[in-house]
Amino acid sequence: MTLAQSAHKKAKALRPGARRPAKELCSECGLCDTYYIHYVKEACAFLNQQFPELETQTHGRDRHLEDETEQYFGVHQDMMAARKKEPIEGAQWTGIVSSIAIAMLTQGQVEGVVCVQNTEADRFQPKPVIATTPEEIFRLGSTSPPCRRTFLYWSKSSSPA
Repeated sequence: MTLAQSAHKKAKALRPGARRPAKELCSECGLCDTYYIHYVKEACAFLNQQFPELETQTHGRDRHLEDETEQYFGVHQDMMAARKKEPIEGAQWTGIVSSIAIAMLTQGQVEGVVCVQNTEADRFQPKPVIATTPEEIFRLGSTSPPCRRTFLYWSKSSSPA
């Protein structure tokens, strides 16, 4: 391990309710809630308004501002909307994401699927869990809007479960 790799573990997360470095532009991604705040100057697109550079680095070009869709969604190859013709019973929407995750798991393309549950104490606080069977995906799967603090869980443990 190099000094650069371990330096972030010495960083202190912001206390709850503290003003974020990106201020009112903050997307509440959760990076500042962990010791990964060490990387916020490079990682936060809102701090330096570095969207064109990040888009070029990732996609080979920045967004075409004359394209209304790219103004809103950024650089993309294609966009689609999908739903299952026969929804999974009890699914929040139709269960299409759970179906894709289960297919990837059963075909051996992935070893586990990160599912986000709500905590027992607060339904708006996410609790990420790794599902390793289709049954766990069915039990754990649902759309959870507050994904923000997922970083916090992964930074606290090297073996999340």
